[in-house]
Amino acid sequence: MIRKKHFMSLQALIILAAIHEYGGKRKVTENLGTSVDTINKYLSILEDEVGYNLLVSDGRGTTLTSRAKKLIEHVHVIEDVFSKIYDGETNNSDLKGDVRVSMPLSVFIALPHDNIGNFFDKYPNINIVSLSSLELPNFNSLDVDIGLTYVPPEGSDVVIISDKKIECGFFASSKYLSEHGYPADFDDMLENHWIVSKGSVQTYMKSWKEVIKRAKHIRYDSNSASAAIDMVRNGAGIAVMPMRFKDEGLVCLDNFKSDNEITVYLVAKKKSKDNPRVRAVIDYYKQSLSRM
Repeated sequence: MIRKKHFMSLQALIILAAIHEYGGKRKVTENLGTSVDTINKYLSILEDEVGYNLLVSDGRGTTLTSRAKKLIEHVHVIEDVFSKIYDGETNNSDLKGDVRVSMPLSVFIALPHDNIGNFFDKYPNINIVSLSSLELPNFNSLDVDIGLTYVPPEGSDVVIISDKKIECGFFASSKYLSEHGYPADFDDMLENHWIVSKGSVQTYMKSWKEVIKRAKHIRYDSNSASAAIDMVRNGAGIAVMPMRFKDEGLVCLDNFKSDNEITVYLVAKKKSKDNPRVRAVIDYYKQSLSRM
């Protein structure tokens, strides 16, 4: 049975998700038309219900605790419910026009696109205009509606819709391992094996800096993720890659632990994110991101 406290907890969850999206309480008050006192009231009620702190404050502002971040994953379910309600009132074929999306090529390569046909069947009059580049895009200066990136964007025009931590490992081809052997451990890999690197990985994966610093044989270094992956496939060496490449014929070196992970952020422009056409594309990329 739904009780009064459930309504209050629902409001608190939405406020909590908004703090994560906008980056602080003050911005939430501006965007939701509420007060800090009201925000604190609802969050205090939810903290009493769940039994742990939801926010932590420091000199840089207010952020969600790790447990609170897991909690707001349920808000996406609520958003999906509202989307279904709105879809019921809107003919999908009435949603027309272009939606501009930007992401680095490395994100594009890692993102699963197998459901894109279903999306176009559902929304026959929406066109996706994809703008990809080798470098991380600056969404505050780009004329786009949606973006995916490894670095949280700064500025007041862009908001984070969702994010996903991607576990990575060290991969090599069967050809390379048959010719050079399987590294005995992490130190052996850095000392005696060929390394393939994508230069910008160092900007969003801190542990990779240590690999580059210590590796004795960096045989191939590229600013292109697709080029680096192709080199690994053809036996040029070992590289760090998302775990999904296990399913694409490459061998994950799982005899030593890898703490490598990257976070991919789905972002949108504030001025267009609530447009029904843009929201439909956001939901598509949110589902794709969840399957990475």
